Amino acid sequence: MTKVDPERIHEDFANILSEELIATESKVTVSLHKSLAFRNEEAEELSMNESRLTRNLGNITSERAFTFEYQLKPKETLAREGIDLSNLTSIPFQVQIEYKSLTGMRCTRVISKIQQKTANKSQAQEEAKFDVLQKNVKIKTAKLADQGNYEAAQISSVAWRNNMARNVQSEEQARSLGSYVSSMSPMYGGI
Repeated sequence: MTKVDPERIHEDFANILSEELIATESKVTVSLHKSLAFRNEEAEELSMNESRLTRNLGNITSERAFTFEYQLKPKETLAREGIDLSNLTSIPFQVQIEYKSLTGMRCTRVISKIQQKTANKSQAQEEAKFDVLQKNVKIKTAKLADQGNYEAAQISSVAWRNNMARNVQSEEQARSLGSYVSSMSPMYGGI
C-alpha cells in the first residue's frame, strides 16, 4: 500500500513505476489442512471446502505483498467432514507459486511447512509475527476503503491494533506495533 500526497502524486507515481519487476503472469495457490478455512477472501478464489485459495497476482515487484487469513472450521463442519482434531499433532501448509521469469521461462516454486499444533496460547502469542499481521491489515483495510467501506476499514484497523497491543510479548513485536500505529495514524486521525 502506498500513501500518496496529492501535491507530490507525480513523484509517488514515478516511484511506483521505478520498482524493479521480478516476475510476470504470477499465480499463487495456498493449500491449508482440511480442518482450516480461509476467511475474508473472495469466494471465487476458494475451492476444496474453502481450504484452497488460488489468486492471480500478475506482475511482481520487490514491494509486492500477498497475505491471507484462515481459521479453524466450525465444529459442525468438522464433524460433517469427518475431521477429528484429537489425534492431530501438526498441521501442513503448502504454497505453490507459478510465474514467468524475466527471461520468459515458466517457473513453479513449491513451499511446504508443517506447523506443530499448540494449546499454549502464550507460546502462540510470543511467536506471532506482527510485521506480517500489520501487512495483512493494511492490505485488507485498503481493499475495504477502495470499495468505499471506510468505516469498516477504520474499525478493522483499530481492532487489529488493539489485538496486537494486548498480545505484545517481545521487543520485536513492540517495534512492529509502533511502526504500524505510526503508519496508520495519519489515515485515521491517530488511531
